[in-house]
Amino acid sequence: MYCPNCRGEFVAGVEVCNSCDIALVDALPEEPERPPIDWITVATYREPAQARLASEYLEAADLTVQLTNEYTIGVNWLLATGIGEVGLQVPAEQEQLARQALESMTVDPEKSDEPAEFAGGHVDQATLERARRDNRYKVLLTLVVAAPVVFLFGLLAYLGRSDQESTSDARDSDA
Repeated sequence: MYCPNCRGEFVAGVEVCNSCDIALVDALPEEPERPPIDWITVATYREPAQARLASEYLEAADLTVQLTNEYTIGVNWLLATGIGEVGLQVPAEQEQLARQALESMTVDPEKSDEPAEFAGGHVDQATLERARRDNRYKVLLTLVVAAPVVFLFGLLAYLGRSDQESTSDARDSDA
């Protein structure tokens, strides 16, 4: 038994879907094949939280939304430089409505009491560029400092193991 509305499957003997309150049928009709959706990126965000807020704003306006790179950037923000920022996408036919909704979401930083980089979801371009530049230096500094330190610890561990093996071999030959 199946629900024709939510397409849920039920055990024999059940006659009505408990979610939809619709009579069940023996078999579901085949779903028509849907054409693929042409997704358009209407905005990008450095922070996944900003992208999530914008997507919820668009969903509240009954628009279909998807985010790209949200979880990847959330796990490792260093990847944002390589793969891009979190993308906010809508179907092509909803692009204008989405852009209008996003425009109404932002506030002119000079008319807001909040700092410019947080005013109504607006990200000041100079602040964004400064953050990107700072992140590049952090990545470079991490690589320059971390690589030699890891190499040094590996070398010390190897030398320590070699000393233990040679001492162990000397004891075995003495015995």
